[in-house]
Amino acid sequence: MSYEILYDKCFIKANDKYIPMILTGSNNCYQYDRSSRGRRERSWLNFTYACGGKQYATEAELLAHIEAEKQKYLENYGEESLSNFGYYSSFKISGNTRTTFGQYKGIFTTGMKKALTIEQLREFDVYLQIYTYDYGTKYQDKAKKEGFEWLGSVTIASTEHFFETLKKFEDHYKDSGYSWRIGFDTWNLEKDIKTIRKKMFPEFQKKYEYVTQDHFYTVMFNHRGSSYYYVKRTRNGIKYTHYPYLQFATEKEAKKLQNRLKDKVELTIHRIDEHGRVRIPQKVENVV
Repeated sequence: MSYEILYDKCFIKANDKYIPMILTGSNNCYQYDRSSRGRRERSWLNFTYACGGKQYATEAELLAHIEAEKQKYLENYGEESLSNFGYYSSFKISGNTRTTFGQYKGIFTTGMKKALTIEQLREFDVYLQIYTYDYGTKYQDKAKKEGFEWLGSVTIASTEHFFETLKKFEDHYKDSGYSWRIGFDTWNLEKDIKTIRKKMFPEFQKKYEYVTQDHFYTVMFNHRGSSYYYVKRTRNGIKYTHYPYLQFATEKEAKKLQNRLKDKVELTIHRIDEHGRVRIPQKVENVV
């Protein structure tokens, strides 16, 4: 079954407008680097689907469209479509084997909370671009024969410049039959976006501290009749040890990892009744 995987997000805020940029790709298409190592293809796309087909939307418009989408699935498929939204919509959030509607909606609510302006992105050498879609030079050649001016790509310098360029493209291509898009003029955003968010939104970063307690939980898996303590998955397989490597404060935390990896490796949870160093959320003192 073919579906779209939503890997990450980087919403852009321009005054009261939001541009929902999503890192996404098909589950059955692959890309390869020079060493012939492959992975599922992905790229940054303006998720116009959530804007009702427009390139941008206000917060109210985005939320209204998402609510309308929810009602459509409820009417057509019932409550099951919300708890198993990924199956019915063919959208799956990376790392979630069973994507719910709440998780899907969270992409947009969180995306707007952590939206960055054009000026903020430029501080990290991330540039917005408005361009006309073409396949090779197919549409440019067609436009030339028709005597229609083809607008070149424009790298946006500021919010003011964005709206000026936006109006120019909207007016020029209206009813022309040609498509224009908003995208990123950068190659490193997939790698850099998490670092950018940590710097721009430190208040959203959950802080932890390590404490020692008299028991902890860990996870194991079986391989060829023997049990091993799980460490992590790599491109070449699973790393393991013969002693408890991962140490969780609660069974619930271990269960989260078990559920996240259930389609990739079968993990079992074990309580270890000895002292362990576990990570817990850092306590924040109330300031009066």
